[in-house]
Amino acid sequence: MGLEDFDMEIKYGNGLEFETESKSKSSGDSESSLFSKEQEEALKVIIREGFRAPVGAKDKVCLMVGEKSYHVFNLSVGGVGVFFKELHDFKNNSIIKGMILKINGNAFEIDGQVMHVSQDEAQYLCGINIITMGEACRKELFMYLQKCRNALFS
Repeated sequence: MGLEDFDMEIKYGNGLEFETESKSKSSGDSESSLFSKEQEEALKVIIREGFRAPVGAKDKVCLMVGEKSYHVFNLSVGGVGVFFKELHDFKNNSIIKGMILKINGNAFEIDGQVMHVSQDEAQYLCGINIITMGEACRKELFMYLQKCRNALFS
């Protein structure tokens, strides 16, 4: 995954979204390694508080809620941003159990809480805070975000 794989135009949540400045750096830059507890804590600071990784059209990431599939436009350690077309699909503060987050062909069950719903000219945007996820999902998400961070900032 290279920088050219990302749509870098920042428009209505599409692209990089910086939340706060990074407070520390991770010494675990290996994409395939499992992270030590210290490295995971550092990644949480860098990735969760530093940015949400953009998800390009070429990336194989989607969120399934029931039978509906939603395009993911960004990911963080604890959240997912999706586009949708019908306002009744998501409601602020609602809890959604049993969603399926698909990353690179792997499917993971997660539960989440809708944190915000907003609208641009063509569609709605929804930010979902991940409440529960399994260990395998957490590791896949860390590896995905680490790849994105390396591609964007190296």
